[in-house]
Amino acid sequence: MRGSFSPPLLFLCLAALLAASPAGGDGKLREDPVPCAHARGRLAARSGEGDQPGQREWRAGFYEITGELDFAAERFLGHLTAHLIPRAEFGGADSLVLDALATLVVSDVSVDGVPATWRRRDEFCIVVATPGAPAEVPVRVEVLYEAAPNFEGEFIPFYFPGYYWNGAIAASCQTMTETQYAGAWWPCIDRLTHPADSVALAVTVPDTMMVAANGVLEAIETPEPGKRTYRWRERHRIATYLVGMAVTNFADDYQPEGLHPPGAGWPWEETYTFASDGTTMPLQYFIWPKHREGAVPMLSQIPSMLDCYCEKFGDYPFKDEKYGVAEFSFGGGMEHQTCSFIGASVIASPDTLHYVQPHELSHQWFGDHVSPATWEDIWLNEGFATYSEAIFYEWAGRYTAGEYMRSRRWRQSFGGSVYAPDVTFGTTSYYKGGWTLHMLRQLVGDAAFFGILEYWAQDSPAAAGNGIGSTADFQAAAELVSGRDLDGFFQRWVYGTGRPEYYYEWTATEEAGGQWLVDLELRQTQAGALFPDSLDIGLYTAGGDSVIHRVCPDQAVQSYAWTLAAEPTAVALDPHHRLLHLAVEGRPGDAPLSLAAPYPNPFGHAAGTTIELAHRTEGSVTVTLFDVRGRRVRTLLDEPRGYGPVFLNWDGRDDGGHVLAYGVYLLRAEAAGHVEARKIVFLPVD
Repeated sequence: MRGSFSPPLLFLCLAALLAASPAGGDGKLREDPVPCAHARGRLAARSGEGDQPGQREWRAGFYEITGELDFAAERFLGHLTAHLIPRAEFGGADSLVLDALATLVVSDVSVDGVPATWRRRDEFCIVVATPGAPAEVPVRVEVLYEAAPNFEGEFIPFYFPGYYWNGAIAASCQTMTETQYAGAWWPCIDRLTHPADSVALAVTVPDTMMVAANGVLEAIETPEPGKRTYRWRERHRIATYLVGMAVTNFADDYQPEGLHPPGAGWPWEETYTFASDGTTMPLQYFIWPKHREGAVPMLSQIPSMLDCYCEKFGDYPFKDEKYGVAEFSFGGGMEHQTCSFIGASVIASPDTLHYVQPHELSHQWFGDHVSPATWEDIWLNEGFATYSEAIFYEWAGRYTAGEYMRSRRWRQSFGGSVYAPDVTFGTTSYYKGGWTLHMLRQLVGDAAFFGILEYWAQDSPAAAGNGIGSTADFQAAAELVSGRDLDGFFQRWVYGTGRPEYYYEWTATEEAGGQWLVDLELRQTQAGALFPDSLDIGLYTAGGDSVIHRVCPDQAVQSYAWTLAAEPTAVALDPHHRLLHLAVEGRPGDAPLSLAAPYPNPFGHAAGTTIELAHRTEGSVTVTLFDVRGRRVRTLLDEPRGYGPVFLNWDGRDDGGHVLAYGVYLLRAEAAGHVEARKIVFLPVD
């Protein structure tokens, strides 16, 4: 632990802070990080890079990846056979560019069985000569190579992490290559615009290990004593970033349906039956031995998740293959086609309906069967999967969709637009993207909304064509199914930025005959354009009666008046959680500022903590942090502000950008002479 703060005092403060937090085991207290593990990765490339010479002239047919994992040397000794077709519109191709990162060392290349001229162009790719390759005639390119672990900062697309088990470190190997890191372990045209028609993977490992991968496990072979070769084949179209393998000593002694002999190297397997036609599909689970028993409660929920999503989105797109779960060492999950890789902390979670599992399963429809046209369209993956969490929880009776989105998916800052967000795998594409779908549902109604999702996943040109869809394609699909012009909605919520921020004041006056007049002044305080979206306003009385008024505020300041038969005790904006917004309520006598509890608290450096203030006046606001000795370490805000909400984030750094010592800090906010303070605990919890 860093810094001079004493551990006993730190944990006493931590215990006091947790004791003072609101109670509840329903998950509503915790704002979770985005679930997909690739959220940690930087964006390697943006749209358009697939148009470079040497790639644009080709389309991918079939890739076959064979090789052996050498755990002692931490290497994959690979042999790629790529069947690629020169495209007719280019009249053939004289060269081929394959993505192959610097940690992938190529030793030999051949084209149609003849040694080829090739060179490494840079740290990202190799160039292979294919002179005179005629249009629409398949070319067989073979590459011998050796792949070493690849580390991209915090993001590791190919490595040998190992895990602690039974008093020692159990060896493992795993891949996770979104966005464009497939070239870390196999050469390919690694672009969204170049999905493969099919992929085969044959990997040899020690016979104490198993290989989880895409598609169907066609065979387990014994090439020599002490080794096994796992042969997988994905017959469906697949984007290169969705090809993956996870390898370790997965438990093979648990066969609840007796489909395979224990110890033969087959995964834990069960059977799922589709309600639509009675066909069956294997569910295959690759779980570390240490978590075999603990994983049962969570994995037993997967048939229910499939029931929900098949009902809402249409049948599982890969029902002729499988759905699998493979445990791996990242913190969240990754939607590899037909086999979700799920982090160990999720597999072992006491929450048997942990949000990561339904999120990753839903990607099989949204992201795998229909993949984004560009990385700017990533909300079509992540926003859809985030809202699928809400859909499943609603189906299971844990929350309404609005309750889930409001309680867990709204407090973040949303940088940029849903289309082309500032951070590709951040809260804007995940959470605002999910909210956008929730609001679209309110706009068009449930029947049309779920019709849109099923059409997009099953029958749209994107689903039925090359499996690639853009935001414009989805808008067209939504308009077709709903029969509505949705351009204003998409311009505002998908291509625009921000969300409505409201400040409202209300008074109640008793009138003759026992009637009460409620006057409400509503202000939109956000910078930029106004949001004229419909907004529900709930009026509540002491007797438990309520009435909801729906308004469409299209002015910066608007006034409303309603009459009630009893004295109102509360006025609430959006009581059923239909709209992504921020709101501050004001009444005569309220303090000019109130400071909510920072969240999360305790927090770690990577995620930071969110600080929320309600500002009920015009004038200067200061927000400052002090250490336990009373020294000011950071000024987060010192400027004039108007009415409305204020959201700030603190990442554990001082004014100079240096990471502070772990410990307890005091947060102080002041406006119009009014001061409020909170404690924040900064811990190494990431």
